[in-house]
Amino acid sequence: MMERRRQTQQEFFETYTQKCTKEFLAEKSYVLIHTAYLKKDVKIKVEIRKDWQHFFGSHLTDEAFNYILSLAPVMLRYNIVEETRNGQEINSFKFVAKTVIALEFDLWLIEKYQADRKLILRDFEAYIHEKYGNFLNSSYDSFVRQDLKYIVKYENLSQGLQPYYSEIQKMFQLITHNNRMKLEYENENADRTRAKADVPVQKTINMSQYSKDQGSENEYRMILKEKEERIAKLENDIKEYKRQRDEAREYSANQYEKGIKDLFGAMNDVRYGKVIDYLYSLLHNPDTEDNLVSYLDNLFMAFEDMEIEPMTENGNFNVKEENLVKMFNLDFDKSEYKAENVALKYAGWKYKDIPMEKPTLTLKQVAQQL
Repeated sequence: MMERRRQTQQEFFETYTQKCTKEFLAEKSYVLIHTAYLKKDVKIKVEIRKDWQHFFGSHLTDEAFNYILSLAPVMLRYNIVEETRNGQEINSFKFVAKTVIALEFDLWLIEKYQADRKLILRDFEAYIHEKYGNFLNSSYDSFVRQDLKYIVKYENLSQGLQPYYSEIQKMFQLITHNNRMKLEYENENADRTRAKADVPVQKTINMSQYSKDQGSENEYRMILKEKEERIAKLENDIKEYKRQRDEAREYSANQYEKGIKDLFGAMNDVRYGKVIDYLYSLLHNPDTEDNLVSYLDNLFMAFEDMEIEPMTENGNFNVKEENLVKMFNLDFDKSEYKAENVALKYAGWKYKDIPMEKPTLTLKQVAQQL
């Protein structure tokens, strides 16, 4: 059976909360992850592990590092950070979106804290929606669910991040500038520090005063009607432009997604020996030469950049019989199934969390012969 390569969120918190609370782990690890990349000329993974030992008194395993890497795929990759500093674009839109949300949140925390404003998460959500519309909705939801898990006191994050404000701001400017073709805005100049209740209300014009100063009320109404018609036409033009833009983007995204799935399906077709699954098994085989492991790591990191990831590496396959074939492919007869007698043969694959290929189970005695 394959070795575990990435801890789940639950496993991560269970592993490192032997000597501290989940809240402490969440807060300290957040600050570590969001500042280690700012130190130039240091290997990020080495720096994180050193600080981890200092704060938590335990070693950060590869499996745990891979978990936090999934939270901050740009911040924890030294090569991407250096490429960003050199003005290069990030290939993966998923990575860009996750990083923009994370950096926006870091800057929001610091600026609100410096302005002595309350740190209310719904204010940050309102700011993101005002600035980006619905463009980053899924990335925001994922960020709150994963990165902010068990974090209660946002003030503690603000205090930890505050000394790095100028460096975080520079990195945010680089990310948004280098990847400007991937981003869309509703109001690029939205104010981070403003609370929802601070949204200005448009002032009404005193018609009687206007009529007195500028002419008759009828003249005013004619001018106002003309302006309203022009505004309505512009709004309709904008709506039509956005509709056409969204339609073109959706078509392009669908074609890209189809191409990804078709190519991956062909490469992992059983007729050709399931090449992807074979290479993935080599990556987890302790007998594989180190140099080849390095190349395979890069290959599957590239797949991750394209949002293609394994379905499962979990060793618990105790599922209800009626769900067995829904969740897994079997290379044995269903009647032979017993949870304790099966092993994972192929991890299965998903694209953007949508299954492309179910995991495959085999009998343990067969697995031992492979």
